[in-house]
Amino acid sequence: MIVTSVILLIRRLPDLKSENTLDSFLSRESSFLFNNLILVGAMLATLWGTIFPVLSEWVLGTQITVGAPYFNAINIPIGLFLLFLTGVGPLFAWRKSSTYSLKRNFFYPFGSSIIFGAFLYTAGINSLWPLVSFFLCFFVAFTVIQEFVKGVRARHKNIGEAYHTALINLTLRNTRRYGGYIVHFGIVFMFIGFTGNAFTIEKKAEIGVGESFTIGDYELRLDGFNNGENALYSFSTANLTILKNGKTVSTEFPGKRQYFSPDQATTEVAIHSTFMEDLYIVYSDYPREFRQNRAEFITYVNPLIIFVWIGGFVIVFGGIIAMIPNIMTHRKIAGFEELAVQEEKTELSNR
Repeated sequence: MIVTSVILLIRRLPDLKSENTLDSFLSRESSFLFNNLILVGAMLATLWGTIFPVLSEWVLGTQITVGAPYFNAINIPIGLFLLFLTGVGPLFAWRKSSTYSLKRNFFYPFGSSIIFGAFLYTAGINSLWPLVSFFLCFFVAFTVIQEFVKGVRARHKNIGEAYHTALINLTLRNTRRYGGYIVHFGIVFMFIGFTGNAFTIEKKAEIGVGESFTIGDYELRLDGFNNGENALYSFSTANLTILKNGKTVSTEFPGKRQYFSPDQATTEVAIHSTFMEDLYIVYSDYPREFRQNRAEFITYVNPLIIFVWIGGFVIVFGGIIAMIPNIMTHRKIAGFEELAVQEEKTELSNR
């Protein structure tokens, strides 16, 4: 069946070719095309990693598992290239970009990103992928802000609107375009959060009551246990005091539960969240010989996690903006033809 499908696809390939062709690879159309190709490539790479254990067991008789290193090695470059396209797309013209327009549009975003990347490198961020990711995040953010600034300035100059009014009307006049830019900004936030994973700290420690251990800037002190049971499960909760730079910032209660039916153990993770990082505390296990007064903990400091959440909300907001009908249509219907014409001239000057 698969062979037949491939043969039919090859035979009918000339009929599947598009009648339209790209005028230039340096155009907005080509950026959309490359974006779709890269997404398909990411899908195929992920699919291969997912089904490879099944195929290896079927062919070799031994299941070969594919872990996080494979997916990171494949998808990190793919994701960064998609982020790059997110930034360069608005800088390309439709159909074909002239050399002059490329120099003009890329000069400030790219130059500023180089300066920002050099600053990060001198600040100690010298690992390749995190540095590239932050560089591209700054580049995309700069291009998005630049597009809004250019539009607002044009409306302020040509129509005389106040800057905040110009920003609102600019967005509502072309909701799909500027809603898409807001989505791009949300993607930047998410990639900042993803990049924070490169700076994750992990530590495993066994301590007794009154003892403490440190991870990053945090000190965790075990003050005691709370043991008991109810009709569903027995439980043990550790009382941990969290200190940062010598000051108490929180009290957390990671725990373990042992359910009676079914006979199953679960772990209750404690999380101390700040704007810049999250501290995860996992109550790992009791060492048998010290069951009454000692316990083992696995802790993680995950920087920048909140930016993933912020990015998700910004993407949803941008998507809602993009679905709102353009206010331009309603103005034309209502008879504001003169203002509509002036806004169209402003839009052309902005481009």
